[in-house]
Amino acid sequence: YEAKARPRDADMQMQFDATLPNADILPLLFPFIGRADGTGEAHMSIGGRLDDPIFGDGIPGRPAISLRGLRLDVPASNLVLSGVEVAISARGDRFQIDQLDGVANQGMFSARGTIGLTRGMPTSVDISLIADAVRLAKPPLYRALGDATLRMHGLLERVQIDGEVTLSNLNYR
Repeated sequence: YEAKARPRDADMQMQFDATLPNADILPLLFPFIGRADGTGEAHMSIGGRLDDPIFGDGIPGRPAISLRGLRLDVPASNLVLSGVEVAISARGDRFQIDQLDGVANQGMFSARGTIGLTRGMPTSVDISLIADAVRLAKPPLYRALGDATLRMHGLLERVQIDGEVTLSNLNYR
């Protein structure tokens, strides 16, 4: 005798709501982050099938994910992000980055774009990034100011990056 079992595709409808009163939990989830502060919340609806979810904003007119006043220290990259404001909307088979703005090493940055999903997993991106007067340093090797206008697009397995990066006041040893 032989028997095979396979779960049936089932429709689901869930609501996910979370409040982040302090982002100090982020270093526990992402070990490359040395320190984190800020607040946030998530309100997302999840429908469709378990093997092919459909995401939506949980509260009409509000982003699915929002972070406010975020500060992240990434010691391995000598990167300090501060005053970061994030708004991400859920749009079925993609997440829309409506706002990602802040200060990176005393310079300004901004990003907008989409992250495409296939069967609930990220598979593609189309994100534009602008950075202005970001201080880049790895003492004692180099110091510079960087400006960038970049676009990352395509499938994650072979994403393309186009654009321009300008370094000024470069000191290299």
